[in-house]
Amino acid sequence: MEFILTIVLFVAGLIFRKSKFIAFALFVLMWTLWGWNTWNGDYDAYASSYQNIQYAGYEIGYKTLCNIGNLLGLSFQEFLIAYSFIVLGIIAYIVFKYVPWPAFAASVYLLIFLQEFVYVRYALANSLAVLAIYAGITHRNKKSWYIGVVLLAVTIHYAALIYLMFVPAFRGGVLSLRKSAKYLIPAALVVLVVMNFSELFLNSYILYKLSRYAAEERTITNSALLLLFIIIMVIVVYSKVFKSKTVDIPYKHKLAVNVIYNINILSLLLIVVFAYVPYYANRFLRYLFIIDMIFFIIAAFYAAKGVQRRYAVISLIGLILIIGLFLSISTVEYTVIPLYKCNLIWGNEFYIPELV
Repeated sequence: MEFILTIVLFVAGLIFRKSKFIAFALFVLMWTLWGWNTWNGDYDAYASSYQNIQYAGYEIGYKTLCNIGNLLGLSFQEFLIAYSFIVLGIIAYIVFKYVPWPAFAASVYLLIFLQEFVYVRYALANSLAVLAIYAGITHRNKKSWYIGVVLLAVTIHYAALIYLMFVPAFRGGVLSLRKSAKYLIPAALVVLVVMNFSELFLNSYILYKLSRYAAEERTITNSALLLLFIIIMVIVVYSKVFKSKTVDIPYKHKLAVNVIYNINILSLLLIVVFAYVPYYANRFLRYLFIIDMIFFIIAAFYAAKGVQRRYAVISLIGLILIIGLFLSISTVEYTVIPLYKCNLIWGNEFYIPELV
């Protein structure tokens, strides 16, 4: 039943794009699926760490949340219910406050959520990183707010440090490709030096983490090419829609568009990073999926009929297809299938892939 309900709400969100009710229903559905999920590929590891959090090598922010849960006498399942509410609540808050098509955004985010929920710490870190953009564009001290919320995300997962490279996105206006090259090329050279001589620059903990995810051969990965393709779509839509004098866009959306555009330009640096740590690509791309979804929805909402609208809609459809592709090649037997088969609300079939 829950799978049929998911499909119905997903399609309804795409059709009734502005419906806040459908958007709310989708987020509630995601919460019930995640919060009451009893098994997935990482469930046992996180449950064990929660019960013995003092021995877990997690970041201070996540350990603090676990300690609070333990002090309140929460089981891991009860902790997960509260934790998933926070993660989804952050995304829902941004969707309802800032996206002109909330139901459409919730439907697209559902596809990202199906890949994201299993990465418990990174899911919250990613949500906070998106919240950092919102905090930055809605406060006077833009960079300070952005940095503050990103540092909060770092206390949940150290990999969120990469988002500090996007501070220049809040400089005002948009970054030109030519001017950005003055920043990106030297930065890429620094990354190359650090990664090739990592033992001289990085501490043992970070080296250990990199050794787990680093590639044996340095090459341009499919994720890097996909990142480049997405960035090109953003550049094309910005030039065809937002630079047009016929588009009248409110200041709050214009500011968001400029910042997201700048983040995409600065993300070109990560093509180098992905060559060394391809595992990180999937995590970062899920972050990019969320903010670019907002970018393309705003473009489709304000674009004039005709060529502008076609560029915006085609790019939005392209992004959805890319997200769907990522979902189709993911390890669904450890994520999507147990999400639906192991649930205290929707029914527990005690699914474990090794026994199927």
